[in-house]
Amino acid sequence: HFIVMTRSPYAYCEGTNRRGRSGLGYKSNDTFGNITKGWIRECNYQIENIKLLNNVLHFTYEEFTENTDHIIDRILCFIPDLDTLNKTASFMIHSLQGWIERPVTNLNPVQIARLSDENIAEINRVLSKHPEIMAFFRYEYLDAAYNPILRVRLILSRLYTQYIVRTLQRLSRRVKRLVQ
Repeated sequence: HFIVMTRSPYAYCEGTNRRGRSGLGYKSNDTFGNITKGWIRECNYQIENIKLLNNVLHFTYEEFTENTDHIIDRILCFIPDLDTLNKTASFMIHSLQGWIERPVTNLNPVQIARLSDENIAEINRVLSKHPEIMAFFRYEYLDAAYNPILRVRLILSRLYTQYIVRTLQRLSRRVKRLVQ
């Protein structure tokens, strides 16, 4: 049994660049163009895997994070020896907010909002040469015009998160005072 999962090239490139990772044909802290070429190479390998291997289940990161119950059901049907998978589990992850406990969450909007118009244009220049891969995985090209909206969502999300953290910290201090 093989499970193949792909992710948006934009979120992939942002995360790879931010973390300074290396991969298939690109080095640590490489350009967005070279990282995108690496994503293309990796996707080509995954297409080969999907077409040539027996017993392959494929889905995208976006499908998994946005419709977790359905994808987990597909995994359980695909690998019947698995009795169950906890659909509500949270995990310690290293994300943009540092080490936090979080359930399965689509972080693409946050990551894509970090891309500049120039980053998106550089990624699109490479992706435009490979429309068959974008079509195979059902990914759409991102227009830089959408990026300001994503940036506003990111800012509002950060502000809301900061508000919640400050509120929880105040409540925690109050509870400690009451317990003492």
